[in-house]
Amino acid sequence: VTLPVRPTAGDVLVMIGADVHAPLANVTGGGVPAWMLVARSNDNANVEIWYGVTDGSSADVTLHGPLLDTRPIFANVSEWSGLITPNPFDAAHANSGLVSPADPLAITTNHAHDLVLLGVGDLTPNTYGTPAPGAWTALTPIQADISLGAWFRIVTAAGNVHPTVSETDGNWDAAVAALAIAP
Repeated sequence: VTLPVRPTAGDVLVMIGADVHAPLANVTGGGVPAWMLVARSNDNANVEIWYGVTDGSSADVTLHGPLLDTRPIFANVSEWSGLITPNPFDAAHANSGLVSPADPLAITTNHAHDLVLLGVGDLTPNTYGTPAPGAWTALTPIQADISLGAWFRIVTAAGNVHPTVSETDGNWDAAVAALAIAP
């Protein structure tokens, strides 16, 4: 994945995506010295959430699948400023299922303000609804061999966050992660 411009040093890059049939070995690039895996479900279509603090030296992010894997890899990479660094991680969970809605299960945030990211990998053809509860903003979706839905929202109080989203294929993996916003 190549970002449209080099990221700003000190910002956090978040990758929501996966290898179609196996866990990713790792994520590299984007000026991130060490990417951190925070949530993964690899039962159906697969989805993972990774993050890292960039030094701003590169706009290229690479996902590495298992050795000799030739299956598709898909990703949405976004850049976020204003998060606590070097470790903004607050909470995460992942889950899988065969019936709608996609449900990563609940997380409990510990900070007054968190960036919450939701990712769902599903087979195609597939259509996603709107995540609930609360207002979510969509990141760029992917519709290819796999359908990737990704959304974010800002929560303004610590506590329980339990998003779900309808989907039409019924072979989903879902992950939710919260990253703390600097006070």
